[in-house]
Amino acid sequence: MSTALGVRVFEPLPLCKVRTGLFGRDKGMPIVLVGNSGIGANAAENELRKIKIALSQFDLQKPTRAIGVTSPKSHDGKTTIAYNLALLSAQSGSRTLLIDANLRNPTLAKCFCERDGELFTKFITGVDEALTVVRLADNLSFVGQNNFAIPAHPADILSCDAMHQALQRAQGNFDYIIIDLPAMLDHVDARAIAPLLDRVLMVCRWGSPIADLERCLENAEVISSRLLGIVINKSPETRSSGFVRPIKKPEQSDGTVDRVEA
Repeated sequence: MSTALGVRVFEPLPLCKVRTGLFGRDKGMPIVLVGNSGIGANAAENELRKIKIALSQFDLQKPTRAIGVTSPKSHDGKTTIAYNLALLSAQSGSRTLLIDANLRNPTLAKCFCERDGELFTKFITGVDEALTVVRLADNLSFVGQNNFAIPAHPADILSCDAMHQALQRAQGNFDYIIIDLPAMLDHVDARAIAPLLDRVLMVCRWGSPIADLERCLENAEVISSRLLGIVINKSPETRSSGFVRPIKKPEQSDGTVDRVEA
């Protein structure tokens, strides 16, 4: 499937409702889609599995290791997708590292890190791995920092040689490194780190204007060349057996990314 931009689009993920009292939800954690029986969660997990397969099969000669997850705008659900993709990867037996690289608003770090911790700083400065990661589950580790005192522009930190070296070290210890990045239309950080990544996954909310995606990819060849595809998130039209979504011919398109061509 593809948008008018000629970019691969995965099947939409439903707008999910989960049971209250699930692990972490009371603490502001992202919605847990993997292994959850909440409304829409089973369908969402199935689509996440397709994304994981696409990652593993994209280039058999050069296995994908570092995957950045970004979006055009905030609140599109990229953090939830990154978190659940990491959960799924770990549960399948892959050694997985989840990194919160949204240095201005580290949502995941606020959930998983102590307020006075400096895990991200230690990670990029080469401190021993045992002192830089939080073990979240079997095969799943996390790096982030809740109280990041930014000494330089975040884009400079994410693109610096120290970050490059840190990711290379991590690739020796993990099968997948999934990196939650800031929204592209809010900041330049995702573009800055893109040369260090193997693949980029773009998450956008159902009904978002195609113009937003065009702005993200405009003059961003490094993102486009690494773009695995687009995940349309929070689709309101779901059934237990799959998805119901409108399909229009190009000339009928209303310019939103929920309109895709088979």
